[in-house]
Amino acid sequence: MVEPELMATATVACIPLAGATSAARPAILDVFPLSVGATWIYSVTLDDVVEFHWTGLVTETITAGKTQGAAWIFQSDLQGHPFRSQPMDRLQSYVALDHRVYKVPGDRDPMEFVATEGQSFGVSQILTWPLGVGQKWGPAEFLARDDGRYYIWRVEAKESMLTPNGKFDDCYRLAFDWTDSRQLAWFCPGTGFVRWETHHRGSRHDEVWELNEFHKQGSTSAPVINWQPRIRIADTELVLDLPAGWARQGTDWAWALLDAPGQLVGVNWNEREPGWEPTATLPNHAVMLDARPVQVGWSKAMSYTVQVFDSAAQGGQPIAVETHIIILAEKRAYDIYASARTADGLAALTPILKHMVDSAAAYLPVSMSDWETFVSPKGYSLKYPAVLEPQKRQEGLYVFLQDTQNPQSVVFSIDERGTPTKTRDEIKAGFVHPTVTDFIISGSEGFMIEGTLGPGYGEGLFVRSAYIAVKDYKLVISCSPVPCLTLPFGTIISTLTVQPALSKPATYPRPLRSFEFAKLSDAQNAATFPFLTPTFVPGHLPFYKAWVSDYDDGSQSIRILYTVPSDKLDANQKMVDVQLTKTDASVTLDFVTHQFKVIALDVRDVRVRGQTGYTYWSPAVAAGNSAALMWREGQLNIKVTLLGAWPQPDESNPHRLDDLLLEIAESLRAP
Repeated sequence: MVEPELMATATVACIPLAGATSAARPAILDVFPLSVGATWIYSVTLDDVVEFHWTGLVTETITAGKTQGAAWIFQSDLQGHPFRSQPMDRLQSYVALDHRVYKVPGDRDPMEFVATEGQSFGVSQILTWPLGVGQKWGPAEFLARDDGRYYIWRVEAKESMLTPNGKFDDCYRLAFDWTDSRQLAWFCPGTGFVRWETHHRGSRHDEVWELNEFHKQGSTSAPVINWQPRIRIADTELVLDLPAGWARQGTDWAWALLDAPGQLVGVNWNEREPGWEPTATLPNHAVMLDARPVQVGWSKAMSYTVQVFDSAAQGGQPIAVETHIIILAEKRAYDIYASARTADGLAALTPILKHMVDSAAAYLPVSMSDWETFVSPKGYSLKYPAVLEPQKRQEGLYVFLQDTQNPQSVVFSIDERGTPTKTRDEIKAGFVHPTVTDFIISGSEGFMIEGTLGPGYGEGLFVRSAYIAVKDYKLVISCSPVPCLTLPFGTIISTLTVQPALSKPATYPRPLRSFEFAKLSDAQNAATFPFLTPTFVPGHLPFYKAWVSDYDDGSQSIRILYTVPSDKLDANQKMVDVQLTKTDASVTLDFVTHQFKVIALDVRDVRVRGQTGYTYWSPAVAAGNSAALMWREGQLNIKVTLLGAWPQPDESNPHRLDDLLLEIAESLRAP
């Protein structure tokens, strides 16, 4: 049995995939020509619930493929769609298993489908072969229903289809119905899907895709590349996909393609010291061929292509052509690069470099180092990714565009035109099981709601919105459906500041006095109640200091900090903060989300020491994001916080430190 081969393009030498064995070619690929390099160009018209109209060309290209067991997996990349510019929105996979094809979104692992051979994923099966009028497929529980209509695919007719690419005969019209919408697809053997339509009943959300061009390239007998997913680079925050089977170059973070001398990809990084410039990362003896800004995720980056010589002297010989993508993180700059001996060799590595950069963007924590500040005449401000451009649509309505040439490329909007007519409960009614988080920012109360829209509201679309009460009106900040999947929306909301004159006042206990202690025993003597200390402190961090504070409402708090002593406490250090407060106030969800100068995001209830507690994370810039656990025990409100150089919680993994917080909490004992 011949092993499948790994190819970057036709100009790159082939090597066998380590540990892979060839899978029999699925018969369905005879009629659905999935192959590396195959390209479908569609003329697309969108009418969405946010009341916009867009028409343009969207290109879908198969960029990579591999075999796994009996499955053939192909990755596709969408280009040109106004709301699918982020890697997880653009990328999707097709899994071919015998006579079936499944379509897997970018945020799902296609290996889930392979492991079960498609079982339990019937709703993701977009095709079977052969086809016949009246045929049905989908999840077994929906096929068994009496109506036999919803959430299954049905073959409605066999007919000809006229598209901008020409007339296709013997096509099959397929239909898929939700409770409030319908999708139609025309599949033509030998070409694929030549037309898609989606129509929502009762709302303006319609899509039409028509085939403009089809280019069949590559060969389904040679899957292209296998990736090692989510590889962490040394002790950095950089995580990215790397090509499998390539040879690492010594201790360098560089990998070479076997049988293709001089072709390699790699990663470097530099600390961003004062005065540092991105060009400092480029190799010595290099001549600039191209330099341009690019967007990586929601951050700005620079792309440089250079010719590298063996010396700086006149008459030096060229030894390489390289492209370097410099990504600016909070404290470091990451250089993801490709190098070859010739321009053609570098062109062959370009799709591999692009995949590496896209994967890094998907995993890299949000960097606010290059964010801009939006200031409203009404007296509030917030920060936003510099790759976006604010635009005033009308008085009191601002949109933030991803492409200034495309007025429909709205990523999020700010509406300050007045108080919405809908109540909080009415807003929630438009969602399916929404998550609602209360918060206080600059003394202004608000809540954030996120989730999938329900029937009649654009069913299936994921959105986030924040409603903030500011003086006599409400500020509504909303992100558009597709960008919402990746936009660091919570971080944007956390940067909101409101002038004191505009914000509703909130009252909190005021401190009367506070004392600092270098010994725990001295802090205990100053306290009016016996306190608890952890017997487990991760990283064996030593006790640093304790503070005892009295407040005007009669409460008292003790804060105990564990960290390595330093002249400066910052995000480069790991810190464990334990705070105990003797108070009559109970720890409830409302209490947690209305703490003084604390933004509690993604609040989740947990069981801790036999009590109900709450975990959450809080965004920050200089100090890094923090994770906290809060609960009430007897007369004490107890809070454990992890700050600094721990793995950062964020929107993509908000509860990554919960287990560690609970372990610290369970270890609390009286000294």
